[in-house]
Amino acid sequence: MKTDPDSGSVFFITIGSENAILGTDKRTKIELLRMIQHRYIALILTLLLAGVAPGDVIVLKDGRIFNGEIVQENAESVTMEVLVSNIKSTLTFKMHNIEMVTHSDGADQLTGKPKSPSNPDAAPQPNLPRSAPQPKQRQRNDGKEFNRYFEIPIHGEFGVDILPEGVAKSLTKAKSLGLTTIVFDIDSDGGYTWAASGITKLLRENKGRFKYYAYIHNASSEAIWVILSCDGVFMHEDSSIGNAASHTLVGGRTAAANAKASKAYTSKLISLAKRHGNGADIAMAMVDRDAELYITQNPLDGTHSQHRRRIDIPSDHDVVIDDDKHSVLTLNGDEAVRIGFALPAIDSIGASLERHVDRKQWRQTTNIGEKQMRFAAQRSSKLLDEYAAAHSTFKSSMATAADTDPSNGRYAYYSNGRIVSRYRQIWVRRAKDSIAALERADQSLVAIQNLEKTRAKQGIPRGMIKDLVDHVAERRAVAEKISRIRVKWDSL
Repeated sequence: MKTDPDSGSVFFITIGSENAILGTDKRTKIELLRMIQHRYIALILTLLLAGVAPGDVIVLKDGRIFNGEIVQENAESVTMEVLVSNIKSTLTFKMHNIEMVTHSDGADQLTGKPKSPSNPDAAPQPNLPRSAPQPKQRQRNDGKEFNRYFEIPIHGEFGVDILPEGVAKSLTKAKSLGLTTIVFDIDSDGGYTWAASGITKLLRENKGRFKYYAYIHNASSEAIWVILSCDGVFMHEDSSIGNAASHTLVGGRTAAANAKASKAYTSKLISLAKRHGNGADIAMAMVDRDAELYITQNPLDGTHSQHRRRIDIPSDHDVVIDDDKHSVLTLNGDEAVRIGFALPAIDSIGASLERHVDRKQWRQTTNIGEKQMRFAAQRSSKLLDEYAAAHSTFKSSMATAADTDPSNGRYAYYSNGRIVSRYRQIWVRRAKDSIAALERADQSLVAIQNLEKTRAKQGIPRGMIKDLVDHVAERRAVAEKISRIRVKWDSL
């Protein structure tokens, strides 16, 4: 029991209870809540955590406490692995529901200061607000530091499931979290060239800010663009890469039917490979059916060498890669590792980074990359559907307007040229129906005009839109037809 010296109101506090017994004075209630938050939070946590096993601890604002291992932290949420009845479960808590996060090393997110620093002379940690991005590294209780990486999935078809907008938003999020390592988890058979080229442009624009790595399951056709833009490539033995000679341009045209486009496509990929040191000859063999590539191994020292013609192969060398004319190079993981194009992938992305990049442990910071790619694909699909619906409405409305156009009807007239009264009613009814249909067509053209702005914002080329109409010219034509009918109507 405690008495407020200002108001004289009496209230009671029950530690551990979700509801405190308060006096009826509103100001007293507010002061009590502030007192609990700022003056007695340490006492409450000490009592509540007295019987909790060692580990990371999350205290929610509703009084519940969770003990386990924090596996992901970002500005929006914290993910923890906990044991419930000896069954491991993963729980995710939103930051606005969390009162305090205490790490097993003593770091307290509420204060941002360790409870008992091992080095008293060390500079204190900055006082971070709860909404601030977490540092990309922190000290674990076993004394090891771990690095963080941001994963972006490249799964499905370029231009449909894989869009530059999703990659752009993912990179923006990674930047806001202070991360510098981006890993593309790649499983794609290709798709539209414009999408792959757009992603490559984004990576080039952010090159000084991030390091890019490709973790390959399967990568064909347009997927090569992303891989050749990366600083490192990881491949399992059963993964594959190559076969990029066939690619799809906007409008459904294929490079096989467009030699000029195919030549430009090949030239850009070769330039990309040279810029990143990813093997220009290997890239050429993957995209050009007429290119030859033979990779041999010297049995004496085990070194590899590349040859553009079969006659240049030394007689005492073993042929490792044999890509003759009219074939397209495809490498499995074992071959790519043997010739130095890729590094052997371990069980996971984190383990691969630990083995080949930095010996410290790696953890994925957040799955926002997957969400951004999925949301971008959904927005694109919705846009295309809305285009199709608007175009369908436009066509059907124009057909109705033509069928009901009063100038196409048959009418009876008096000798003075005036239309017979009964037929005038028919003419007016047809005119009303035709004008209504033309107005519906105009509304669909306005919708198409707005969709054009969204399309440009999302970076989707016009060629992806089927039966795209010139909404400006069509709206002008519709307005002229409505005006013609109204002028005739006034003259009846």
